[in-house]
Amino acid sequence: YIYPSLSLPSPVSPSPPPPEYIKLVEDNIETLRASLASAMLETMTLRARVRSLEQYDVVTQESLTIARGRFTQSQL
Repeated sequence: YIYPSLSLPSPVSPSPPPPEYIKLVEDNIETLRASLASAMLETMTLRARVRSLEQYDVVTQESLTIARGRFTQSQL
C-alpha cells in the first residue's frame, strides 16, 4: 500500500495586532504596575505598623514584669 504524500500548508505569518489592542495592553500594564506599587507601599506600611506594635508589646510586657516585681516586693 502506498501512502499519498502529505503536503503541509504553507506557514502563514500572523498579522500584527491592531494599534488599539496594543494601546489597551499598554494601559493594562501601566494599571497593573500602579496597583503593584500601591500594594508594595501598603505592605511596607503594614510591616512598619507590625514592628511598632511588636515593640510596644515588648515594652508593655517589660512594664508589667517590673510592676509585678514591685507589687510582689511591696507585699513582703
